[in-house]
Amino acid sequence: MHRCYALVLAIVLLLPLICQAQVDRSVIAAGTPEDQALQAISNEQDGKKKVTLYEDFLQKFASNPAAVAYGNWQLSQYYQGTGDLQKAGSYGDKALAGAPHNLDILVSQTNLARSTRRTTPQPRAASRTSQSPSSPSPKASATRNSLDN
Repeated sequence: MHRCYALVLAIVLLLPLICQAQVDRSVIAAGTPEDQALQAISNEQDGKKKVTLYEDFLQKFASNPAAVAYGNWQLSQYYQGTGDLQKAGSYGDKALAGAPHNLDILVSQTNLARSTRRTTPQPRAASRTSQSPSSPSPKASATRNSLDN
């Protein structure tokens, strides 16, 4: 009985430590040059121009890991929307490398992997069509010969 109380106490004390998630969010402070650039990008209506602006954003703010992760994630989202899953995966991987604990990016990459798996033909198991149905397998011939003798 005393052990049961000790176990419950240990679980109650250790569970918050075990379950504490390491979840990050991309935070870009309001009014910073990064924020101003992102506002200009979001005001752009043409998708191709947005891509160019995001690529410029990545180069301009390469020293800010949060900004780079966010820019790569946005490019991944754009390419996923256009159906270019290879580019989406590439940019998503870069975003995830920059912010490995960002739940939004993790979910986005998981969904991308699921959609990629659905659209990619899956390899099929090898079929046994190399032998014609009328010719017996060598093992069956050997068994038949041993039974005949």
